[in-house]
Amino acid sequence: MFQGTQEMIRMNIGQEATNKFFAQSQYIVDLGSNDYINNFLLPLYADSWTYNGETFTNYVVTSFEGQLRESTNKLSRMFNKKSLNLNKTFSRTLPNATFKFGDAYDVFQDLIDNQETYGFSNSNDPCCKIAKIRPTLTCTPLSSLCKDRSKYVFWDEYHPTDRANELIANAVLSKLGLGKPDNETNKS
Repeated sequence: MFQGTQEMIRMNIGQEATNKFFAQSQYIVDLGSNDYINNFLLPLYADSWTYNGETFTNYVVTSFEGQLRESTNKLSRMFNKKSLNLNKTFSRTLPNATFKFGDAYDVFQDLIDNQETYGFSNSNDPCCKIAKIRPTLTCTPLSSLCKDRSKYVFWDEYHPTDRANELIANAVLSKLGLGKPDNETNKS
């Protein structure tokens, strides 16, 4: 997919400008949560039944190499550990590239555990849900929304709200020594 994006940019601005653009670029690869939700935790696909947590984590990491509640948290920590090792391998084997691994687990957990510190009033329930059915997993047309999503840490059962995502992203960027983006939105 990224190769197609590169080719499209190359056709629009030319080879030299494209090379300069990509040489000065920073890339963020965000993977994991939807891989687990859509392909492992939801028993909708035949493949979901062929893996355990360890084998699915290996599958996700291996796939990437080739081209949360307590059980979910355990999967997240295992995935992050293996991804960090993969990141180190990439750094060793691709000397002209710089790789940084932004582990958001501890930041996200801090938002959940200390919601008031960040201006949230709810870190237990999703803003988007279907009545009292838990887990709903994702937002659907049948879902109802909370009145003020900025007060919720979770948008649905697994995904953070926009405000929580922004806080997490800024904290991870800071941990990586990259600072906050210039177009930071208002947190209040």
